[in-house]
Amino acid sequence: MEVEGYILGAGSGTRLFPVAADTPKPLLRFLGKTFCEHIAERHSQAGISTVGFLVRPDQRAAYEKALGYSYTYLEQEVARGTADAVLKVLKRAKGSIFVQYGDNLFSPEAIRSLLSAHRKSGALASAFVGRVQDPSRYGVVRVTDDGRLVRVEEKPAVPESNLVLVGGFVFEPGFTTHLESVRLSERNELELTDALNSAAKNEVVQVVRVDDWLDLTYPWDVLLVTRALMRSMVTSVEGKVEPGVRISGPLHMGKGSVVRSGSYIEGPVWVGENVTLGPNCYIRPYTSIDDGCHVGNGCELKASVLFREVHVAHLSYVGDSILCHRVNLGAGSVTANLRLDEKNVKMTVNGKRLDTGLKKLGSIIGSDSKIGVNVSVNPGVKIGPRAMVFPGRVVDRDVGEGEVFR
Repeated sequence: MEVEGYILGAGSGTRLFPVAADTPKPLLRFLGKTFCEHIAERHSQAGISTVGFLVRPDQRAAYEKALGYSYTYLEQEVARGTADAVLKVLKRAKGSIFVQYGDNLFSPEAIRSLLSAHRKSGALASAFVGRVQDPSRYGVVRVTDDGRLVRVEEKPAVPESNLVLVGGFVFEPGFTTHLESVRLSERNELELTDALNSAAKNEVVQVVRVDDWLDLTYPWDVLLVTRALMRSMVTSVEGKVEPGVRISGPLHMGKGSVVRSGSYIEGPVWVGENVTLGPNCYIRPYTSIDDGCHVGNGCELKASVLFREVHVAHLSYVGDSILCHRVNLGAGSVTANLRLDEKNVKMTVNGKRLDTGLKKLGSIIGSDSKIGVNVSVNPGVKIGPRAMVFPGRVVDRDVGEGEVFR
C-alpha cells in the first residue's frame, strides 16, 4: 500500500508558551534537528514518504527556511479546526495518506502496525488511540472488542474512560465525504471527531492502541522529548576537549565546540557546534546545548535544554530548565528545580494552574530575556520573551513578555 505522509503544523501552540512564542513548535530543535524532521525520519523508517505540511500563511517562510523547498506546503488561512485541516490535505493526496499532528512523535513500529491494521480491516479511516491521565483534553473513544470505533466524544466534562485519540491517522480518499459534511461545533470549530463519528456509523474505522508516543504540548514536554531522544544517542566528538576533562557516558559534540580543562561531562549529553563549556563546569545527564552557546566557569547544568546562542555566566546552576534562544543568565544565578515540600511542581498554562507530574522542574525562560547576577528563579516559573530581571531578585511568579522584574 503506497502511503503519503502529511504533518499538520498550523496550530497556535499557546500552551507551549514561552518556548513556541517565536518559533512554530514543529520547528523547535531537538538534538540538532527540528521536531518535524524527527517526525519525517520516523515516517521514512515506517515506509511512508512525507510529502508535505499544512501551515499557517504567516509561518510558511519559517518552514521553508528551516526545511527547504522539497516539501509541499499547504496553507490553512483561517484556523477552522482539524476537519478542515485534514480535508485540505486529503484533497491534494493521490491515494491513502497518513496524517499526524505536528506535536506528536510515534515510533516506526507503531506506524507500521497502524498501516497493517488499516489494510487488513479494509477501513475507510484508522486512528491511534492511547490511555492518558487527563482525558478531558482529548477525544475520548468507545471501541468494540475487535478494535472498531463506535464513537468519539470531544473533550467531555466527564469522560467515560481514559482511552483517547492521540493524533495519528490513516485516511482513504472516500473519507472526504464525511469531512465535507461536518458542521461547526459548539466550540465554533470543524472537528475531525465529527467526521469520524459519521464514518463509524456505516463504515469501518479501525483503532490501534499505542503506548510509546511523545507529545509536545506543554513547556515541560520539551524536557521529556529531549530525554527520550537521547536514550539512543552514541558518542560522536568533533570538537576540542582540553586536557583535564572527564567524560562519562555518551557525548555528542559538534564542530568548533570546546570543553575547557577541569570540566566533567556525565552523559548522555548533546552539544551542538561552536559551543564553549567551562573551565570547571559540570554537565549532567540529559542536557542539550544547541549551537553557539557559552557556559562559563564553575557552572552546573542538569537535565536542561539550552536553545541557540544562550549565555550562562560563571557560577550559575541550571536544573531541569529550558533557556530559549539568546537568553543571558547572569553570574551566580540559580534556577531552582525542587519544592521544599518535595511535591509535584505546578505551572500556570493559559491561566490554569496545572500539576506537571514532575517532582523536579526548574524554570522556562523565553527568547532574548536577560537575567541579572545572583538571581534565583523558583520551580515552575515562566519568564516571557524579551523580559528583564534585575540583579539579586527572587522570581516567585511568572514574568510576562517584555516585562521588567525589579
